[in-house]
Amino acid sequence: MPDPFKKYPGLAKIESQAKPNWLNEYLTISNPNEGRVKKAKQRTKERAGGPSDIDILQGMLGGMGMGPSSVDIERMKAQALRAISAQFDPMIRGVKTSMDKAKKRAGGAKKEIGSIYDSLTDYYEDQVAPTKARSAEYKAGAKSAGEALKSAITDDYATRLREQVDQYKQLGIEASIPSSSSQQLADQANALAMAENTAAAEMSALNLEEVADVGYWTEGAGIARTEGAEQQTEITKALQRYLDEQEAQLQQVKGQKEAAYQQAILQLEQEAAQQAQQQQNQLWNRMLDLARLKQAASSGGSNRGLTGALSYLNDQRLGNFFQSALSAATIWGNSAQARSYYGGQPPNTPEEWAQVIRDHAANQRLSARDQSLLYQAALRYYGRG
Repeated sequence: MPDPFKKYPGLAKIESQAKPNWLNEYLTISNPNEGRVKKAKQRTKERAGGPSDIDILQGMLGGMGMGPSSVDIERMKAQALRAISAQFDPMIRGVKTSMDKAKKRAGGAKKEIGSIYDSLTDYYEDQVAPTKARSAEYKAGAKSAGEALKSAITDDYATRLREQVDQYKQLGIEASIPSSSSQQLADQANALAMAENTAAAEMSALNLEEVADVGYWTEGAGIARTEGAEQQTEITKALQRYLDEQEAQLQQVKGQKEAAYQQAILQLEQEAAQQAQQQQNQLWNRMLDLARLKQAASSGGSNRGLTGALSYLNDQRLGNFFQSALSAATIWGNSAQARSYYGGQPPNTPEEWAQVIRDHAANQRLSARDQSLLYQAALRYYGRG
């Protein structure tokens, strides 16, 4: 018979902690009576205490470095997030920086435009008062010129009339003075009227010029103010268009980052599932190795214990479920609910323990066929069948 310690070095560690029943049988095979006594004691212990081969298997697998999965999904997710962030976060920061710079440039441009057009507005408004002052000066000069012209006309006609009267007296024709002076007076009145009309026309022109000049400066100030506001509005619109484009790009990069992260998570989960499946397959193979080892090391009794149950099931899926059901049955069997159900004590017969496992399978919605197979496997595990 082959030495199991050579094929499975991990058994040495298990043996130092607690020798399993099949190993005891192997070590005492030279003493048949002692072996039978130990077999009987072990069967009694198995019936009373529930699953024990699970502890053996876990110790064996631990010695072989095949314990529970060592994959830390959360740590892997964190690593994936850091890697993806290192790729996409600089792009996101770059877009946000461009947006901030654009806002600052637009704000500076608006202030500069506002300052330029405010200065232009102030210039136009500042020209109104000087224009009115110059117009008042021009009108005062025109009025003085008109008055001077009329005074000159009056003086001229008065001088010529005196000279004419003196001449008529020298000639002895004073009788003609009234008729000739009336003509002189009519000419004077006509000249004064013409001077008055000319002064009035010039004053009207000066008034029109003042209104036009003041209107130009006032209108210019309003146009400058409006133009400045429009320029600032155009800057705001251009900035908003740019920000909208950058925001769309930012959302696109964020979407790419999220998609990359989700893809990485999916890949990690798939790899973890594959690893778990691989470990499950390895666990099943080790279980079969253990079963074969127990068969080789024992002088019979392969229809009992975990070996007998797994051999009876001969199905990896049900074998895995059976192992987990053993643990669940032990936990539930020692609960207050189970004690109440079984009259104040845990299940204590193979049939009762098998029914607990069958009920667990029913609660997990396994088929009636699977429930029946698991029930029969449990009977073999606990020494029946």
